[in-house]
Amino acid sequence: MDKDKQNRISRFINDRGMSETIYQFLLDTFTEPVKYEAQSSVEDKAANWISIQKLNKAWKDLENYKQEEETQSSVGTQVGL
Repeated sequence: MDKDKQNRISRFINDRGMSETIYQFLLDTFTEPVKYEAQSSVEDKAANWISIQKLNKAWKDLENYKQEEETQSSVGTQVGL
């Protein structure tokens, strides 16, 4: 993957509000019951479980692009104050 794509992923995953919204949307979509079938089979439930596991793994891989926030010390260096 080229540097431009990595930067785009990094900007997306560092935007906490947007990334959490997209994650929740995907999770809700993956866990939504199948509407055309009254009863779901064991295979449907297994596929649902596998898809959730794959989504969580993919999201963890995306979070590897998250940049650590730099913490700055608020302690002053002026002795007289």
